[in-house]
Amino acid sequence: MLAAPPSGFDKQPPEARLHILMMRWLDALAGHREVTGQMVREKLYPAHPHHWVPMIFNLSRTVQWLRDAALLDARGRRRQIEEVGLSALFLATLRFWLDDESTDQTRTREFLSRRLDRADRLMARFCRARERSEEHGEAA
Repeated sequence: MLAAPPSGFDKQPPEARLHILMMRWLDALAGHREVTGQMVREKLYPAHPHHWVPMIFNLSRTVQWLRDAALLDARGRRRQIEEVGLSALFLATLRFWLDDESTDQTRTREFLSRRLDRADRLMARFCRARERSEEHGEAA
């Protein structure tokens, strides 16, 4: 995620930018997939609750890095929804990636692409509904 973005990155839609960034992160870990999975599973071990809270903060920090690197600048309720959605997307993609043995992580790339498309549609629907309620003077 820290490498210079590709040319025209800022002109791409948010879901494309997020796809690039998340796959860069997973590509960097690809050679360490097995040990990454072992580390995550150990931290989730029921007898290790002292690991759970730091993991939540680490996830939050990673999501903030993603938002910043993807040039997402929403505020208020929309930002909160983005953060929750990105957290869920990140975890779902990580879980899928841990079992992906396809060449060049093709299955993970497709999974992430489908999930980002779905998230984009849900966010568009949310924004339209919010705009309609604001037009009618309803509390959002």
